[in-house]
Amino acid sequence: MTDVENSYDFAQDLLCQYVAHATSLSNHAGYWDPWEQKLADEQGVKYSYDYKIDMTMNNNMLLSDWRYAPEIYIITTQDMMQLISVYVMLCLYICIISLAAISVMTYVRSISIASDNKGLFDSLDKLGADRLYKHDILKKQLSKIFQYPSFIGCGIGFLFSFAMDYFNDGRIYGTEITALKILLIIICVICIVIFSVYQLAMKKAEEIAGI
Repeated sequence: MTDVENSYDFAQDLLCQYVAHATSLSNHAGYWDPWEQKLADEQGVKYSYDYKIDMTMNNNMLLSDWRYAPEIYIITTQDMMQLISVYVMLCLYICIISLAAISVMTYVRSISIASDNKGLFDSLDKLGADRLYKHDILKKQLSKIFQYPSFIGCGIGFLFSFAMDYFNDGRIYGTEITALKILLIIICVICIVIFSVYQLAMKKAEEIAGI
């Protein structure tokens, strides 16, 4: 077909007609094998794949469960893209929720550190420590909260994805390189968000510590 994008409805109608005219003789599970069935019958044992399936269009798993299901490229491709889209949206949702949780926890932890060490900064102020010195101490304390989770989490995630692509077949293909580039962009976005939270937490911590 020359117009693949607009041929999905036609392919669905064709599949409906195919299923509607299928007889019970073709109602077998996807892994059903006539030779294995024959051997099981001769031995008097039950063949595990000898069962009927729901041969209607209401069965979402019809094309994967049916032994004689037609392979219609347009339907297979579109359904696969829809499935991938669902997984991508789910992963994106989990990523946003996790990033929000990390941002809140690190921010609250930063404020807690500033509050717990307020007496220390007051003592440093009495000893004549300047603002820059106290700022450096607070910065070192807060940076550990943000740097370690960011570098370790993003670094391990990228290395894990790279290892999966490479050790799968010992090579990195064009699509895999594109996926790694997208992952790097996501990591950059995460780092920007965490850095923004760090800046807000640092400003608030300085107010609490009286710097």
